[in-house]
Amino acid sequence: MEKYIKKVEVESVCISTLLIILGIFMICKPVITIGALVAALGYILIVDGIIHVISYFSIDNIDRVFNYELAQATIDIIMGFVLICNTSSFTLILPICIGIWIIVDGILKAQIALNIRGVENWGIMFMMSLVSIALGFAMIANPGISMDVIIKLCGCILILVQIFSLYDSFYILRRVNDVSKTIKDAKSTEK
Repeated sequence: MEKYIKKVEVESVCISTLLIILGIFMICKPVITIGALVAALGYILIVDGIIHVISYFSIDNIDRVFNYELAQATIDIIMGFVLICNTSSFTLILPICIGIWIIVDGILKAQIALNIRGVENWGIMFMMSLVSIALGFAMIANPGISMDVIIKLCGCILILVQIFSLYDSFYILRRVNDVSKTIKDAKSTEK
């Protein structure tokens, strides 16, 4: 059990260290990071499409009657190539899409706040929805800056969370060593 816990925690330390490096890269090179993520998504879609093609042709003819894997594979592969070939365009479209989503969500929240007008704190909910709508418009107005800030913020959060994870791993490793030493000492005093 001790070896397993140590193995898992050492792997966790390695992964956390790599994710901290990724977080630093996200902060220092946000444009490259988002481009790499869009391209990676494109490659994932292509691989998923290929898997669906293989799956489609590996099933019996009778099972293909209600199967849409070939269509899904075609869409995945086309979307994958579109993402890979137009990475820079999608890095600008992404914050616009997020901005539109934030605006729609803010409008829906404002409607809910107005619907519950008179209930305690409805005004706070309404004001927060207006702030959300304003932030959504800010993202649409400045997509490059918005994505830059979002990626940098994600990088900071990733680094912080992984520092917490490293602390947890080192704490667990230290506690496992303490318990192991206590058990060994107890066994040696029994003899």
